[in-house]
Amino acid sequence: MFDAGNTSRRAFLHCGALLVLSMIGCRSRGIDCNDSSTLSPVETKARNDALYVEPSSSPSTACDICQYWIKGSSGGCGGCQLLRGPIHPKGTCRLFVMKV
Repeated sequence: MFDAGNTSRRAFLHCGALLVLSMIGCRSRGIDCNDSSTLSPVETKARNDALYVEPSSSPSTACDICQYWIKGSSGGCGGCQLLRGPIHPKGTCRLFVMKV
């Protein structure tokens, strides 16, 4: 338990910084593919209508195993043959079809 009388300010700040860094590291494997600023309103609507989310709540429906997946740069965002904009490899949408 935290005891302010026995804990230095430096130790307290150090622990706070570690907490913040650990939270940042846990966000979607460090990849953010939600930037849709370059999409037209129609493209944004299509993405929203497809219910695109990242990350997928089920690994069995992740974008990187979908037949429409377009592989991106190493470990980064990819693309989709049906939706415009950056797509997270572990994202998903209702258009998912398993690769054969």
